[in-house]
Amino acid sequence: MAELITLEDIKSERFTTDQPIDSYQSLEEYCAELRERVELNNRILLVKGLQCKPETFDLDVAKNRCYYAYPPTGLQCLAEAVKRNNNGERNLEVRILDLNFEFLNRVINDPSFDPNTWLSILDEKLDSYDPSVVGAANLFSSDTPPFIQILEHLNSSNKRRVVLAGGQNATYDGKTILKDGLCDAICKYESENKINFFLDTLYDFPEKSPRTSGILFKHQGKIIETDGEKDVVELKGNLIETYELIAPIEEYCKVGTIGPYLRMNGQDKPFATILMNRGCHGACDFCGVPEFSGREVRSKPTKDVLDELEYLYREKGVRHFEFLDDDLAVYKNKFAEVLRGMKGRGLTEMSWASNNGIIASCLDERLMQIMIKRCLGFKIGVESGNEATLRNVKKPGTIEKFRKFSKMAQNYPE
Repeated sequence: MAELITLEDIKSERFTTDQPIDSYQSLEEYCAELRERVELNNRILLVKGLQCKPETFDLDVAKNRCYYAYPPTGLQCLAEAVKRNNNGERNLEVRILDLNFEFLNRVINDPSFDPNTWLSILDEKLDSYDPSVVGAANLFSSDTPPFIQILEHLNSSNKRRVVLAGGQNATYDGKTILKDGLCDAICKYESENKINFFLDTLYDFPEKSPRTSGILFKHQGKIIETDGEKDVVELKGNLIETYELIAPIEEYCKVGTIGPYLRMNGQDKPFATILMNRGCHGACDFCGVPEFSGREVRSKPTKDVLDELEYLYREKGVRHFEFLDDDLAVYKNKFAEVLRGMKGRGLTEMSWASNNGIIASCLDERLMQIMIKRCLGFKIGVESGNEATLRNVKKPGTIEKFRKFSKMAQNYPE
């Protein structure tokens, strides 16, 4: 059975070797082996799986556009990071397959399509694009079954490819995934820096990205993780160019939804998602965000956010968007700048919502007055009305803060 070797194991001498294990040297040796087994081209495919369970799929629910159809924002971030790093000898081409969109589009518009054959959509893309590297990821436990099925399917293919995995399951159950031979390597947590360093090592580019911890791989019978401090992904730029890599964003409203607030604004209005901040300053015991994305909240420049919103509004006809942020209002002034900037750029018909939620203590009267102009709704995480329970789970909110927000909210019935 393969064992996960961490830096802590080495330091504690749990594993005795004549020489210390160099995780980065091991990665170079492993990638050299992959180059011998796989005929590498410059094509990389990033795959987003289904957001519904195939075994419980209901055609009527799909036709009513009630299944989630979130755009693959996370994979767009990865594609943009790879493109931004394409200097020198790197000439890597990245495409994105949103299996969830393609699946819902087929079952709604093609009566002959059998929902049980959803993996055939992946095969079509593999045959037409012929990538030598394929990455798959998921973010939520409900996405786990199709995520595992995608990895199994990729490994059952007749053509050998390098298979990467990322996201929630790969981060927290990576040892099992590698032990079961479902992928070749795993990028834990946020993966922009990790995928660039792995690709540089895999393709043996002379100029490599900075080393990053959190890359798992199986080498010489052991599972090894690159060591060092956890890397921090800098948020900058926009995703405008990556919209050409996915299905038309204006078509997503025709196959599904992004939550109840969209329905309040009209089911047929084109929607999108925007990520302004990553991380959360809270430390709630029940939430994985602080560990996955960090407690140090990073924020995109205001101009980058507004440039992307204006592109979606004017070029794609988007009229509603959802903030994906886990800590949307932590930087009040920045948040207010974005909302005022929407008006300044003439995005007057664009509404927004925050289904992910806002921390109550981050809101005040000044911000509420700005938010209410184009906001359809947002959630406040309460979790419990018991003060002791809130303390036990390290919730940043208190009963007093919730009551204060509730009283303020009465002034905004709309």
